[in-house]
Amino acid sequence: MSKASKYLFFLIVLTMVTLSGCANYEVNTHRGNVPGHYIRTEMQEADRAIDAARQAGKDKICPAEFKATEDAKNNAYDVFRSCRTEEGAALAKQATARANALCQKACSPTVINIHFDTTKADIKARYHDELKKLANFLNKFPNAKGVIEGHTDSDGNMSSNMELSQQRADSVRNYIISNFGIAPERISAKGFGPTKPVASNATNEGKQKNRRIEANFPCDNN
Repeated sequence: MSKASKYLFFLIVLTMVTLSGCANYEVNTHRGNVPGHYIRTEMQEADRAIDAARQAGKDKICPAEFKATEDAKNNAYDVFRSCRTEEGAALAKQATARANALCQKACSPTVINIHFDTTKADIKARYHDELKKLANFLNKFPNAKGVIEGHTDSDGNMSSNMELSQQRADSVRNYIISNFGIAPERISAKGFGPTKPVASNATNEGKQKNRRIEANFPCDNN
């Protein structure tokens, strides 16, 4: 076979391998010798995300979570290697998302001790100290971004409750921004109406608990 024929044969084989998607991940795990430009983008992104997390020291900050994420990435490679190309790529994307979210913990109070009168969205003065706690948290973690969630009891119709819960969430968001100088882009607000009760709506006490605010802010959104 001439040199030109060998080269043509190599190109044909290489094209078949590339199209099959069964081997073009190998260089990233050092299990083969396939050049890097044949690796699927999803696999490369998963590798980069894991490397970035390691460089940020997250393998030391949350070692168990880091190992589970790295194992998920390796499993994505194994699935891809078995010719389940798209499944492996999808798993790699999931591993990338996990790597990007490593070591993030919700360290603000999940439920702020603020309750509302029926059909009302105004914040009573006795709850101002509670909101100051959230503002202090946001100042302590300047990269934290999250959402204020508003909730209602089940009285009234769904449409009105959804609107009321949004008003409650907006009221808290606006108070924190106006009184504590928190950047508006760090806080969003969303109303859930009566769809996420924490207590039974069969009693007045339960209804009062459901007329609440929740705040979900990871410590660090870098």
